[in-house]
Amino acid sequence: MQVRTTYVGTINGFGAICNGEKPEKMVVEEERQVLYADEGKILRNKTTGELNSALWLKDTTEEDYEEIDDPKSEQQTPIEKPVEE
Repeated sequence: MQVRTTYVGTINGFGAICNGEKPEKMVVEEERQVLYADEGKILRNKTTGELNSALWLKDTTEEDYEEIDDPKSEQQTPIEKPVEE
C-alpha cells in the first residue's frame, strides 16, 4: 500500500487533477491523500469488508485497510471441452 498526494485545482484556467508532484503553474484548491493498493492487490476495509483499488483518506486512515490478493487479477485457465471422436 502507498499513500500519494493528489492535487485538485487549475492550470492556466483549466481544471486539473495531478498525482505525485505538483506542477509549478498549478493553482491548488485542495490536496487529497489517496491510498493505493500495490499491483495485483486490493484494499479491504477491516470493519466493513468493502473492497477498493484506491480511496481518498477523508474519514478513514491507512490503518483501517489491509491489502489482499485481487481475485480479478488471477489468471483463469479456460475449461477445455473434451474432443469428440
